[in-house]
Amino acid sequence: MRLSSRRLQTTLPTRNTTPDEEQRRLGQEWGKTRVAAGFSATIKSMTEALPPFLTRYARLEVEGPHEDRNELNSLNAHETQ
Repeated sequence: MRLSSRRLQTTLPTRNTTPDEEQRRLGQEWGKTRVAAGFSATIKSMTEALPPFLTRYARLEVEGPHEDRNELNSLNAHETQ
Protein backbone atom coordinates (compact mmCIF):
# COMPACT_ATOMS: atom_id res chain seq x y z
CA MET A 1 0.00 0.00 0.00
CA ARG A 2 1.41 3.36 -1.01
CA LEU A 3 0.63 6.43 1.07
CA SER A 4 0.45 9.83 -0.52
CA SER A 5 2.62 12.59 0.91
CA ARG A 6 -0.56 14.45 1.94
CA ARG A 7 -1.72 11.46 3.96
CA LEU A 8 1.72 11.07 5.55
CA GLN A 9 1.66 14.70 6.59
CA THR A 10 -1.65 14.26 8.34
CA THR A 11 -0.85 10.96 10.06
CA LEU A 12 2.73 11.47 11.23
CA PRO A 13 3.61 13.96 13.95
CA THR A 14 5.86 16.79 12.86
CA ARG A 15 8.98 17.69 14.73
CA ASN A 16 10.57 21.11 14.84
CA THR A 17 14.31 20.61 14.35
CA THR A 18 15.15 24.29 13.92
CA PRO A 19 17.95 25.18 16.33
CA ASP A 20 17.23 27.83 18.92
CA GLU A 21 19.32 31.01 18.86
CA GLU A 22 21.89 29.70 21.36
CA GLN A 23 22.39 26.48 19.36
CA ARG A 24 22.70 28.50 16.17
CA ARG A 25 25.27 30.83 17.74
CA LEU A 26 27.32 27.91 19.10
CA GLY A 27 27.19 26.14 15.74
CA GLN A 28 28.37 29.23 13.89
CA GLU A 29 31.14 29.79 16.43
CA TRP A 30 32.26 26.17 16.09
CA GLY A 31 32.24 26.44 12.29
CA LYS A 32 34.29 29.64 12.30
CA THR A 33 36.81 28.04 14.68
CA ARG A 34 37.15 25.03 12.38
CA VAL A 35 37.63 27.24 9.32
CA ALA A 36 40.24 29.33 11.12
CA ALA A 37 42.12 26.19 12.17
CA GLY A 38 42.29 25.05 8.56
CA PHE A 39 41.70 21.83 6.69
CA SER A 40 44.74 20.02 8.07
CA ALA A 41 43.57 20.60 11.66
CA THR A 42 40.15 19.19 10.78
CA ILE A 43 41.68 16.06 9.24
CA LYS A 44 44.04 15.67 12.21
CA SER A 45 41.16 15.81 14.69
CA MET A 46 39.23 13.23 12.65
CA THR A 47 42.15 10.80 12.51
CA GLU A 48 42.72 11.18 16.25
CA ALA A 49 39.07 10.48 17.03
CA LEU A 50 38.68 7.49 14.69
CA PRO A 51 40.76 4.67 16.29
CA PRO A 52 38.61 4.20 19.41
CA PHE A 53 35.54 3.66 17.25
CA LEU A 54 37.27 1.18 14.96
CA THR A 55 38.61 -0.70 17.99
CA ARG A 56 35.15 -0.83 19.55
CA TYR A 57 33.52 -2.01 16.31
CA ALA A 58 36.18 -4.72 15.84
CA ARG A 59 35.66 -5.93 19.41
CA LEU A 60 31.88 -5.96 18.98
CA GLU A 61 32.28 -7.86 15.74
CA VAL A 62 34.21 -10.61 17.55
CA GLU A 63 32.24 -10.66 20.81
CA GLY A 64 28.80 -9.54 19.71
CA PRO A 65 25.83 -11.58 18.50
CA HIS A 66 26.14 -13.09 15.04
CA GLU A 67 23.02 -11.28 13.80
CA ASP A 68 24.71 -7.90 14.42
CA ARG A 69 27.75 -8.60 12.25
CA ASN A 70 26.30 -7.12 9.06
CA GLU A 71 25.57 -3.84 10.81
CA LEU A 72 29.04 -3.76 12.34
CA ASN A 73 30.58 -4.33 8.92
CA SER A 74 28.60 -1.34 7.69
CA LEU A 75 29.82 0.81 10.58
CA ASN A 76 33.43 -0.15 9.91
CA ALA A 77 33.03 0.58 6.20
CA HIS A 78 31.45 3.97 6.97
CA GLU A 79 34.21 5.01 9.37
CA THR A 80 37.05 4.06 7.04
CA GLN A 81 35.73 5.80 3.92
